[in-house]
Amino acid sequence: MFTHLSQRQAHLIEKMDAANADSEQLEQTYADFYTLNRWVSQWNRVYAKYIRPHAKEIQKQGKIFQVLDVGCGGGDIAFFLFQWLKKDGISAHITGIDIDNRAIEWAKANRSVQPETARVNKKRLGEINFSTTRQSGQKHPYILIHPQNETEAILKSAFTELSPNNIKYGYEVTSYRDNGDHLVVYSHKVPHSTENQLTETQEHRTPILIACDGKNSTIRSKAGIPYRGSPYPDSYAMGDFPDPEYPQSPPFVYITSEGLVESFPIADQKRRWVIKTEHYQSKPQPKWLSDAIYERVGERPNADSCSMISSFGVQHHRAALRQKNRLFLVGDAAHVVSPIGGQGMNLGWLGAWQLAKDVKILYGKGVLYKPSENPIPLTSYSTNFDAVVTEVARRAHWNMRMGRKSKLQWLKQLFIQILLYIPVSSRKLAERFTMSNLPTK
Repeated sequence: MFTHLSQRQAHLIEKMDAANADSEQLEQTYADFYTLNRWVSQWNRVYAKYIRPHAKEIQKQGKIFQVLDVGCGGGDIAFFLFQWLKKDGISAHITGIDIDNRAIEWAKANRSVQPETARVNKKRLGEINFSTTRQSGQKHPYILIHPQNETEAILKSAFTELSPNNIKYGYEVTSYRDNGDHLVVYSHKVPHSTENQLTETQEHRTPILIACDGKNSTIRSKAGIPYRGSPYPDSYAMGDFPDPEYPQSPPFVYITSEGLVESFPIADQKRRWVIKTEHYQSKPQPKWLSDAIYERVGERPNADSCSMISSFGVQHHRAALRQKNRLFLVGDAAHVVSPIGGQGMNLGWLGAWQLAKDVKILYGKGVLYKPSENPIPLTSYSTNFDAVVTEVARRAHWNMRMGRKSKLQWLKQLFIQILLYIPVSSRKLAERFTMSNLPTK
């Protein structure tokens, strides 16, 4: 037996109207109406054929076009109408009513229409459950957000315990020389003021040299290793604001019509906001960033309490070699990927971990101090880690593309919603963000 959808059976109660309806499923249903009504009901055609002509006639009479949406549910129809009317330059007053208070409360929290702007506010596309990465052997199914200064303190403490008094601060490495069975590194002490003269050059003999001196690596330049790549056209702005919620809510990623917005908790009860910008902002201001966030997602961080704000561009580079005899390049000196997705620093950690294992093997074989070992054998870090760099760069590029402004934003949102809904693809996304299943050897 087929149900005739053209005939309404008034005695039946929809599941979503039941008093005991599952709250999570109900909220997801309200959110899904945004996509379903656009595709199935095709309200854009109804608007173009019937509503817009009538609204224009009302406007010609010097009146404000008024709409009453009865049974508004999650408010998506009212939201669509406001968008289209505003785009056509038609002033309107739209009211939505619903007998179910749950629908009204959801619409208040997730649909917001201001006199000057219309936006989707916190439309939930889905969530990423990192616990699913256990299926792919991930021992730590989570993302750890840890302050850089505390991370550096931990590393310094561990190094000092293993090798006391061997960290030297205030020195600048200027060059190095490869003598075959060892390297000579040249440095000088950096003066505390411009009035002081540079100290005499010092020489340090070492069996290997690991250069972690960043994208503009002096050592890489002195070694003559090409660093190929280019900047992306994308730019971003970010700022740290107080987080009024305690405990802090989890990270959020917003895919908006104006571009990506990221929000995640950091130390000291703060929250970092990152937005995609149309152009690079040379001197971003807290109020500008706060207003931009509000326009896109309906949240307005306290601009007066912003503790950090900056803009940045993104780029991709890769050194032609990560190992040149006894010289190794690690971190940004070896590769730079887009930071969107937070995988750049993690890639540096992975490379350092692989190289540490390789150096341990070389040391165990006794080749580091053998004059006859020139050049020393190529390491796994040198020969195999390139596949990891390629995969991480590909993932970071994908994350960045998903956050770009698009004319078919609704299609992108639908695509992401489907990915998050299907268990297999949702797990793959979780693996992307936790850097699981990389081609390490």
